[in-house]
Amino acid sequence: MIGSRTTDKSNIAALLCVGDVGGHASDPVMAMQHAYGQPYLHHIIKMLQSAGVTRFFIGLDSVPGALLIYRDMARSQGLDVQFVRDPSELLSHVDGSNRILVMQADTYWNDGLITKLLDMHRPLIATVEERAENQMFERIDLNNRWSGVAVLERNTLQALPQMPEGWDMASALLRQAIQDRIEIFPIRQADIQSGSLRKLQSAADLVDVLPRFWQRSSDANNSFETLLFSQPAAKLTPMIWLFSKGRAVAEWLSFALAVSSMVLAAVGWPVFAVILSVMALFSAMVRKNVHIAEYRAKTRDWIMIAAWACLAAALFLVLQNTEFATWDTGFFWFCLIGLMLRNGRQDADNQFNFLTPLTVSIVMLIGISTDSASWLIKIVILAEIALLVVMKGKAKARTSISEQT
Repeated sequence: MIGSRTTDKSNIAALLCVGDVGGHASDPVMAMQHAYGQPYLHHIIKMLQSAGVTRFFIGLDSVPGALLIYRDMARSQGLDVQFVRDPSELLSHVDGSNRILVMQADTYWNDGLITKLLDMHRPLIATVEERAENQMFERIDLNNRWSGVAVLERNTLQALPQMPEGWDMASALLRQAIQDRIEIFPIRQADIQSGSLRKLQSAADLVDVLPRFWQRSSDANNSFETLLFSQPAAKLTPMIWLFSKGRAVAEWLSFALAVSSMVLAAVGWPVFAVILSVMALFSAMVRKNVHIAEYRAKTRDWIMIAAWACLAAALFLVLQNTEFATWDTGFFWFCLIGLMLRNGRQDADNQFNFLTPLTVSIVMLIGISTDSASWLIKIVILAEIALLVVMKGKAKARTSISEQT
């Protein structure tokens, strides 16, 4: 998922206002809409956790069985999740040093916006402009509407001896915060237009915004794979959840394609072997997206380790069967494995990577048809080495300039 923040936010408690989940509407409230195997509420909690928030309170009128099941699941994952029915219950769990992030659970917020608000270290009400395109947000005065997020202090909760009749928890806290003259913080309209802040009104809206929680993680390296595959993989991943066996297929497809590629290379079908290797690389990115959407723990992934080993063997066999010198093939592969491992550890802030498994596969596919695979791979290796030398020189120059200044 998204990268964790280093700023300490241990004094922040998140109050996620779900609303009336015990109503008789045909559709569940947005917080309980399921996507990628979890209710939207869970995706919000995981996003806030990655931003540094560790305590979560779910504000609601009644607790249905589905939420009890979810709370137990969340606690089994180490999440501190509790229910509160009114601000007075929340008071018993927080002290004067705590800040409370109040958030309506039918709103999508980019993690960067949330982090920006929390890093201000003061109470505020985030608002959007009074415009026609912002009509879905709750109006608070002639010029502003509430964005669905506020950062409050304990004294605002203390000022509510009881819930105003007919108001939900979020509205009551908002009214009290306005009476306390809490600072208004305007959100840029550009953030709304870009989708960084969005009021969700339907299940279709939910499916549209959820990839934003984890797509950045799948784009974590500058490579040809990212350039060609990240957008198609992001669009395909949500469809997997429409099928009961979708996740099982995504889990094993890369391994199956890599094994098939190795077998075809061994029996002398290099073109089809390389085509299957490209398909394996694409399915690996889809699989990674599925894992990110499920918030899987970062444990050693033996399935993909085996898949990469089979893929490496397949490409080695293709090289060996299309070139004359076995020692030359081995030398090429020694260089390729070393450089690919090095590039695999780079993050998005580094230079574009020439040498990746996809590059090797494409070069081999072209080389097989032109009988020049070795020369093409030599060019790619030299280009990568030249790039490393240039980037290292630039890094040294920047270090020298910074030391002088």
